Amino acid sequence: MKLTSAAFLFITHHVLSRAAQRAEARTAEDLLLASEHIASTAMHFSNKISLPRALSAPPEGWRVPLISNEDFTVVLVRHEKREALVAATLLHKRRSAA
Repeated sequence: MKLTSAAFLFITHHVLSRAAQRAEARTAEDLLLASEHIASTAMHFSNKISLPRALSAPPEGWRVPLISNEDFTVVLVRHEKREALVAATLLHKRRSAA
């Protein structure tokens, strides 16, 4: 049996910067927790709609509410070169509703 693996999700510096700015994630532990919430959300979303469909994200990306806090939405876009998603930014309802 041959096992293989591949990157499924890239979490950008930008999305972590937005977590610091909009969700007050200040410590390394906070940023690790934010990364876990983003990864869990992306996995749940891709399982719900299927990975091939998730990877066919529209140009503006999928806007997916965090499963741990629906006041926040992660924008998932397709990686330019790999078959993977990229967590591009994090939106907050109060700040993105304009």
